[in-house]
Amino acid sequence: MASHTPTAKQTANLKPFGQDTEGKRLASEAGRKSGEARRKKREQRELSNITEPDQISHKLDEVLTSFKREELGPSAASAAQYLIGRVISGGIEIPGNAVGGLIETLVGIARLEGGLSTSNSVHVSMSSGEALARLESLRAVGGGVVLASGASGVEICESVVVG
Repeated sequence: MASHTPTAKQTANLKPFGQDTEGKRLASEAGRKSGEARRKKREQRELSNITEPDQISHKLDEVLTSFKREELGPSAASAAQYLIGRVISGGIEIPGNAVGGLIETLVGIARLEGGLSTSNSVHVSMSSGEALARLESLRAVGGGVVLASGASGVEICESVVVG
């Protein structure tokens, strides 16, 4: 590592810890925190370099033993709320197209783990008269309707929001 002499501006706010007991305690605590930060950075670098299947499998096993399955739903809901808050406050910058997918995924996990549905569909057979009547009723309330013509006839696909 190259030697570097700090400038006066770089050292202006530095204060010596002192040689008394309190100064030594503060120096020791600062050294411990610095070591922890370096270890975390090293672990992150090592994790980003994992490419071998056995290494990936080992890390996945560590994650599986670290977290309880029954905590997945509440954790996903909390993560979604946290991310939404951080994105709204400007604390996290994520490309717009990625934010929606991430939040949708986390909310989907939370709903699944909570025993709630993530989407609903119904298939109904009806006569052409019944189909036209349903189409008119949907148009009257502003429901989203898509008509698709297929080998078996006309399909009416309704857009319904489930809360």
